[in-house]
Amino acid sequence: MVVHPLVGPGDRSFDFADLACTRWSLGFDSTHNTMSDPFEGWPLAPASKDDPRIESFRMLLAVVDRLRRPEDGCPWDLKQTEVSMGPRLVEEAYEWIEAIETSDIAESTAEAGDTLMNLLLMCRIAQDNGRYDLGQVALNSATKLVRRHPHVFGDDVQTEAEGVLSRWEEIKKQERAGEDKEDKSVLSGLPIGLPALVRTARMVNKTMSAGFRWSNVQGAWDKVQEELAELGETLPPHALEAERKPDLTPEQKDRIESELGDLIASAAILGEYLGLDPERACRLSAHRFEKRFRQVETNLGDSMQNADVPTLEKAWQAAKRGDDVIG
Repeated sequence: MVVHPLVGPGDRSFDFADLACTRWSLGFDSTHNTMSDPFEGWPLAPASKDDPRIESFRMLLAVVDRLRRPEDGCPWDLKQTEVSMGPRLVEEAYEWIEAIETSDIAESTAEAGDTLMNLLLMCRIAQDNGRYDLGQVALNSATKLVRRHPHVFGDDVQTEAEGVLSRWEEIKKQERAGEDKEDKSVLSGLPIGLPALVRTARMVNKTMSAGFRWSNVQGAWDKVQEELAELGETLPPHALEAERKPDLTPEQKDRIESELGDLIASAAILGEYLGLDPERACRLSAHRFEKRFRQVETNLGDSMQNADVPTLEKAWQAAKRGDDVIG
């Protein structure tokens, strides 16, 4: 066995079987100290050990293991917990998404690697704490994917993406029914910590698959108009006349916040009905705003601070057109 310099003599190399199998999840026979074929009966064979992706993955895993080695690993990596790494994983994932949306291949590759590294590090931390390891994570995911794709690995027939999603939710419902859990709602398991627009879109997707939906997009559009009107009814005249942060009673603030939230959620729901990702739509809108504002800063310079509204509006419209100079 060839050992990389980053892998100490106490470490071992691994192959796909090591990655996907653990003693307690695959029926390890402690009496005879043997392991049955973990993939016996599976509808496909594991990736070849000669696959170059496996070689690269092995190296990254070796680096992560080395960083977490207690006697001489990295002090920072050894100090981390699953909780402390969670926000970093989310941050890296968003940076990856941003790189993808800008079509930057080099940056996408780098950010994908950072996301994967954070995932592997979190699994290694969990392993060190005796909670779970990468083998369990990979095997559970592979098993779940096979189980929820009967149209690929079984006899079920699905030719449309919508049918695949509906079948996916049916299978998840069956799984929940077999679990000893009180919450068997179609919405169970939806993380509270998801970004609001993402969570709203996921909720709508799930409720639609359960039959709770309008018959067409018009229903979603009408809901946006309804929520906009209700928000308008809650806004007192003096609030609209204020420059910003109007003087409102606690009751007024609560009601306005509620109606504003309903309007934003209804817009996200409309996006789902249109087949558009509301989180992406909002993110792209923020990118456009940033780009245009930076152009306004460039065009107006120091005079922007004291510019009147017509001047600001003219500069903004010029930025929208992509003009460099205010005419």
